[in-house]
Amino acid sequence: MTDHKMILGQLLQDNSILDKTRIRAEDFFTEFDTRVFSAIQAIFNRGDIADIVNVAAYNRKIDVCNLAGLTTDVISSTWKQVEKRILEASKRAKLLKIINIIKSEPDNTAVIAAIHKELDSIEERSEYEIIKADKVLEETINLLEKRFKLGGALPGIKSGIDGLDNATLGFEKRRLYVIGARPSQGKTAILLNFLHNCNVKAGVISAESSSQELMKRLISISGNIKLTNVSTGVLKPSDFTRIIEVGSDYSGRGIYFYDEPNMRIDTCLVKAREMKRRYGIEILFIDYLQCLSGNPKLPRHEQVAEISRALKALARRLGIPVVVSAQLRRDAEENRPKLSDFSDSTQIERDADVAVMIFNDKKKDKPVKTYLLIEKNRDGECRDIIVIFNKENMRFENPRSTQHESKRVY
Repeated sequence: MTDHKMILGQLLQDNSILDKTRIRAEDFFTEFDTRVFSAIQAIFNRGDIADIVNVAAYNRKIDVCNLAGLTTDVISSTWKQVEKRILEASKRAKLLKIINIIKSEPDNTAVIAAIHKELDSIEERSEYEIIKADKVLEETINLLEKRFKLGGALPGIKSGIDGLDNATLGFEKRRLYVIGARPSQGKTAILLNFLHNCNVKAGVISAESSSQELMKRLISISGNIKLTNVSTGVLKPSDFTRIIEVGSDYSGRGIYFYDEPNMRIDTCLVKAREMKRRYGIEILFIDYLQCLSGNPKLPRHEQVAEISRALKALARRLGIPVVVSAQLRRDAEENRPKLSDFSDSTQIERDADVAVMIFNDKKKDKPVKTYLLIEKNRDGECRDIIVIFNKENMRFENPRSTQHESKRVY
């Protein structure tokens, strides 16, 4: 009897093994074994006893004679040893599947994406497990103790915008931050400002602008030089001095770019993992969510939902903050944006741990005021942050007085 049939016999003898085993339907190789396991699982989940009679009644396609033979000469107490052998065989099968993909798939990006998907499926069983409360409590107390020792310093990576950092405690590991804005309202610029301010190893993935275009904007932000002058080359000697200083700073910082127009989400995930594995990035910036493409067979709103979920999972998998810009709907034009204004999918607002909207308030006969509206903050309060946005050099800066920061402007 094979290990797979042996575990099925053990499950039929003792349904409680289902509460403890890590085996899944995907670990079985034959149609008969998969059907039997799925039937046992479904019957057990509805609260009934999964014995030979009930399994046969549940799925009429299961051969009753073969089913009855599963419990012959089976000892249920040895299930852990059998489980171990099955899981090892399942891992081996996944690795062989990767080899076949490498041989048959001509698209290198698709190959890499498939490899990561299979490896993730192998790893995730040990990562996501039921944890006893006392272990969670111990880990939480250790975290709070570390934060206490910081003496008020931010636990996360600084954004450089004081009001935003005060509200969110900086960019924290394993979290998804979504920055929403209408076109030309500063969503790429603010990501680059965060990049300039964060002072840690960082990755930048762009599905809209080229890496060279992004670097020109970074030079404008860091050197406090007009972007038009950087783009046209109309520069003074003093500008060149600042550009050289900026270049020296960024060369030693550990910043890594990847750009590709209309990028597939699979490509984005592959490049993000590569940046983490090869270069040890501590934060990832993505510009922008709706420029990424998902499964072409799905409607656009489902593609965007799929992309949003993938980025949320990416932040957890890599253990770093992922900061992504996103387009807002046309309805948000000239109006105060809301959490429901993300374009193409409501999944974005559900997945975001922190959602921030850029709002350039243009009132008649008054100067434009720029706000960062924290519309969602999983562990803190929502508030409106007044900032100074200088479009000439793409800089977002703190106001001169902190009195301008308020809980809500409207």
